Amino acid sequence: ALPDSCDARSAAIDVREQLIATTSKRTGVRLRDAELADPREATYLLRGSLRLAGQRARFNLTMLTCSDGAAVWSQVFEGDASDLFAFCDDTAMRAAVQMRQQFNALDGMRVDHLPDEALSVSELKARAASCFYQATIASWRHAGELMQRAMRLNPDDHMAAVMHTSSILFIKNINFETMDDAEIELHSGRLDTAIENAPRTDFFVMIRALFRVNFLRDARAALLDVARGQKINPSYSLLHEAAGFAHNLAGRFREAATEFDIVIDTLPDDPLVQYRIYHKAIALFCDGDHAAANQTLSGLIDRWPNLRTYHVLQALTLSQMGDEEGARAAQEQASRLSRAPNFHCPRASLPDEWQWLNDKLKPDLVPDS
Repeated sequence: ALPDSCDARSAAIDVREQLIATTSKRTGVRLRDAELADPREATYLLRGSLRLAGQRARFNLTMLTCSDGAAVWSQVFEGDASDLFAFCDDTAMRAAVQMRQQFNALDGMRVDHLPDEALSVSELKARAASCFYQATIASWRHAGELMQRAMRLNPDDHMAAVMHTSSILFIKNINFETMDDAEIELHSGRLDTAIENAPRTDFFVMIRALFRVNFLRDARAALLDVARGQKINPSYSLLHEAAGFAHNLAGRFREAATEFDIVIDTLPDDPLVQYRIYHKAIALFCDGDHAAANQTLSGLIDRWPNLRTYHVLQALTLSQMGDEEGARAAQEQASRLSRAPNFHCPRASLPDEWQWLNDKLKPDLVPDS
């Protein structure tokens, strides 16, 4: 039966309550009921509406700044209304994930006019989060520098410490570098301490999972962190990314591709989507699904044609498919492109027997640290 107006109201309330429940779990986020609280106490106002037509449902969500009413983000979620409960659950999950992304990306804009030296610890973290979303080597290095400053101002700020570890982790992977024993002890201890002090912070658990994959090479421990994080916050899609890396390391390449697909589908506009699609292509290649890997790489190359690593991996893929002419053309194209590290083509987490692939994809020129 078609949902009546009572069903529509109940569905809208359901989505609202799920968004409140999910968002309120985030460290540093405070929610206010717009009908009860003074809007001047808030930074952003969220407005949503639900429409039903036949077997289709559409949920519109807009984020506005309370200071001037400007719309800074808007998204439409559409789906099948025949199972309204399923639509509400899926919409609430997708909306919560994308809202989190927008909060992180936009929060630093409040202090854009101030120099780094004038920022408080919380403002330094907001700026660093914005740097992460710029998705460049320079921006992630700057984020690390900002977090070093934050830790000097407050050595007990665990979020700043974990964000600093995150920046180090990514930069080392981009440059295909390892950590020495002292670095591993430092960052491992830092992550453990952060989780002990804030056991329900999903970001901490996710970063430790990535650290365990990339520098401890312990897929089992990483997946335990993923499972723990999903109990804390089932909608935190970056846990699927961590699971993808762990499955790649364990040689479960099909499972890895599936996990990357989930986060790619959930965050299609995220600045890091390109890097996730690349790791999905690697998983498909290692799984032996060369046709799917080639299709994925063709999509990447069509959108970003000037990244050497994509062409190198496509050359290897085409060769496995028996297309030696296409492989030579891809390799020739690769030879004309920069061999410097690129943010979106970091080292892959792979079993020992697949390290030859990292050797093929590794950049030749590593910038100064």
